[in-house]
Amino acid sequence: MRNVYLAQMSLEVEGSNIYYFPYSAGVVWSYASLDNQVSENYQLKELLFRKEPIEDIVDRLEDPYLFGLSSYVWNTNYNEALAKAIKERFPNCKVIIGGANTPNREDDYFIKHPYVDVLVHQEGEISFHGLLKHYLGDGDLHTVPGISYNNNGKRVLTMPSQRIKDLSDIPSPYLIGLFDGIVKYAKENNIILNGIIETNRGCPFMCTFCDWGGVTFSKVKKFDITRVQDEILWFAKNEIEYLNDTDANY
Repeated sequence: MRNVYLAQMSLEVEGSNIYYFPYSAGVVWSYASLDNQVSENYQLKELLFRKEPIEDIVDRLEDPYLFGLSSYVWNTNYNEALAKAIKERFPNCKVIIGGANTPNREDDYFIKHPYVDVLVHQEGEISFHGLLKHYLGDGDLHTVPGISYNNNGKRVLTMPSQRIKDLSDIPSPYLIGLFDGIVKYAKENNIILNGIIETNRGCPFMCTFCDWGGVTFSKVKKFDITRVQDEILWFAKNEIEYLNDTDANY
């Protein structure tokens, strides 16, 4: 089995012990692992959500094949430092960065960050799944949509990102038990977890100040209401007091 590590380092509330679930990392894994070829060849060794000392994280990695990081404005610098340290210790490990703060037009990115192998742009489920399949020998890297990859320092951009046609195709990381270990860890270490929930994706408006604006994401797609209700009940059962809604429009 090939060991996969995923990290979505939480926004931290200063002076508190409050963290958020690594929801984005969870949904890309839950979607990819539906594929039998993926689930039979990869295992998720750890899902990280706290900015621990970088050396501590690298020291406990076990033969990492792929390390994926979800990048936001509050963790980008940390992610890049962690990615560099991982690549120095494990030069054959595939380092993938996606998320809202992933640069789309920085042509010299891989010259500045040679320790990164692939950037995933916009909605990541199909792209991440495609990468896992490619590394198993299924298809050329250039056929994976919505990524740019490091070709000896040159940035190679593939075809535009695809959107999930039916959001019901994405298993809930909460409901399939992906975060159960995080809940247990939090209770044992006096950590308060905040929930992240999405009920739809997309926005019909095109406000220039907003990341959602644009033709690609103008169609609003909804998660099944039963799934949303079941996730809220899961939060209640696990005593999650605060929920952050990530919809473009509430």
